Amino acid sequence: MLIFKVCVIITMNIILNRKFNSLGDIIMDEEFIKDRDEAFKSMDKDKLINFFEKYDFKIPNDEEEFWQRVHQYICSMFSTRQPFIDIQMYNNSHEWLISHGYRTFEEEEEFKKNLNEAIKSMEKNKFISFYEKYHFDIPDNEEEFWKEIHQLICDIYTSELYEIDINQYNQSHRWLVEHGYKTIQEEKEFIKDRNEAFKSMDKDKLIEYCKKYNITIPDDEETFLAGIHKAVIKLFLLEDSPISCEQYNKSYDWLVEHGYSTNSIE
Repeated sequence: MLIFKVCVIITMNIILNRKFNSLGDIIMDEEFIKDRDEAFKSMDKDKLINFFEKYDFKIPNDEEEFWQRVHQYICSMFSTRQPFIDIQMYNNSHEWLISHGYRTFEEEEEFKKNLNEAIKSMEKNKFISFYEKYHFDIPDNEEEFWKEIHQLICDIYTSELYEIDINQYNQSHRWLVEHGYKTIQEEKEFIKDRNEAFKSMDKDKLIEYCKKYNITIPDDEETFLAGIHKAVIKLFLLEDSPISCEQYNKSYDWLVEHGYSTNSIE
């Protein structure tokens, strides 16, 4: 499946190699370079945070995202031949990025360019070449392949990094609707609503969930409850199940007591 993390592409020549005109700015530039070199050479988180704070750089709250940004900076500074970044430091950072599924800023630029070209063409062969280049799994099924492409287009439409216009978004969204699929965002919302409804086991919330997603609600109370408890049995098997063991056991017991099958495949 085509999964990738969209990073904000920052022009490193501006951020890490500032240029100034006045004498006062040149002095500040020397201080900036000194602080930058000391922080990155140390690879000490506290020193890096102090450096980012001093020069008003945004500091990611997430631990992994913080180190992703640091290692991307290091790789970018190496490409501009900053003297304190040696090949070993570059290799360590590049290996960290690869092992965590990220790319350098330069690689992100190339990735963005290649994906934009594939989307602009909407040719299957170009998408396959893109998949192969970045080692993404290519769905065997034709419909599954295009589902993934159209979901991708809808998902990244709002990003300024990709060249997708409203017509292309509408075409992809229409394709998904016509084939009975949702966008990635719609799927996330659906899963969130489903999990909240079944976790609560509140009848009103379950009915509200069913109505929102056009799920048939039986008139008979027992038939409705049987459907709910069967759904609980199925949801319990999911990897990220919202259903607790206690909730599963209650639904299992209810189905047995009322003469219904507990087979999750049905």
